[in-house]
Amino acid sequence: RGRARPGSRSTHVVRIDAAGRARELLRGDTASALALAGARIAVGLDRAVWLLDGAAPPRVVARDLAAATGVALIGDALWWGDGNELWHQPIAGGDPARAFVPDARGASTSWERAAIVPVGDAVVFGTLGVGADAIRRWRAGQVEALYAPDDPGELGAALVRVGAALVATTSDGALVRIPLAGGAARRLALGADLTPLRLFGGPSLAVMAHATDGVRLLDVDPRTGRRTRRFGLPGNEGLDAFAATSDDRAVYAFLARAHWLIAIPR
Repeated sequence: RGRARPGSRSTHVVRIDAAGRARELLRGDTASALALAGARIAVGLDRAVWLLDGAAPPRVVARDLAAATGVALIGDALWWGDGNELWHQPIAGGDPARAFVPDARGASTSWERAAIVPVGDAVVFGTLGVGADAIRRWRAGQVEALYAPDDPGELGAALVRVGAALVATTSDGALVRIPLAGGAARRLALGADLTPLRLFGGPSLAVMAHATDGVRLLDVDPRTGRRTRRFGLPGNEGLDAFAATSDDRAVYAFLARAHWLIAIPR
């Protein structure tokens, strides 16, 4: 658990150890993305992408972006979305390279979180900040579409891997399950009483959604869409979905009213 600094208007990227001791790593105005891989941390902060590699000093990998909408640490490379395009660069150094440039700016009218997901030796991505028209896979420099709906505005911003499938949000409040091995995608209806805000993949699918009584964390069966309510507080000052993250053990979210960071076991 870690308590936020009262009265602070800046964004602090902080490491909190098991004893609750906090150490500030970076500070800026707006943190837009965060990725962890062992001792490595990648951060989208303001209009730049930062890399913290073990005990080495933080270094800027990309700066003066329109936006740093997403980051991912995949193997020995750092990947990021710059609000419109997908980039990657070896962590050891070298020049950044474009991995994908969309034909159009997509359906979104404002920057969303870039969804960049590792899948074996490939990278799967949807929106890069401006709205996705398809879910695509990059492998060895080649890009293919895994799922391309008839309506290019159907897809939402979120994309996670759950076992042998991808799960993405849709613009009408449902989810879609996309098998990685091929086959038909399947829509999963959550119900009109829920609006999905965040997805958390891994060994299971968890969804943070806005319900009639506030933000709730749900377990969702990725094959049937059956949901089980896990945790939430009534009112609009409970769980903060937009700052939440997860690993295989827990979902970590701030309680907006109390400024506490809590761990909700998976």
